[in-house]
Amino acid sequence: MNINVAELGLHLGRYLAKANQEPVVVEQDGHSMAVLVSPDLYNKIMALEEDAVWAEKALAAERSGYAGTDGMRQLLNMAKVISNNESTKRIVHERHEKHERILLLFVLFVSFVDSVFFLRIRFLM
Repeated sequence: MNINVAELGLHLGRYLAKANQEPVVVEQDGHSMAVLVSPDLYNKIMALEEDAVWAEKALAAERSGYAGTDGMRQLLNMAKVISNNESTKRIVHERHEKHERILLLFVLFVSFVDSVFFLRIRFLM
């Protein structure tokens, strides 16, 4: 629906109500000046605009080297293959055993220091 500015000024309430049903284009001298829309339509338009902004940011990120969805899927699949590889499992197991040995040595060292400290205190008493 198209109306001119003068008509809007005379019947603002009517056109505000009409804007809840359909957009009302306000014209002056034959040129569109504004559009009255319902809050629901306005929110949808704003959501579309925000989606477009984020889509553009995502495309810019991909162009600058970000892997994107497909690239990330490929990387995840490669990681799954690597993690299921027997040599990878062996390396992880060896490192785990090494850390267990280091922890055991640390516990033995602390026990030794504690024993020496205890003996030294008994000797001094």
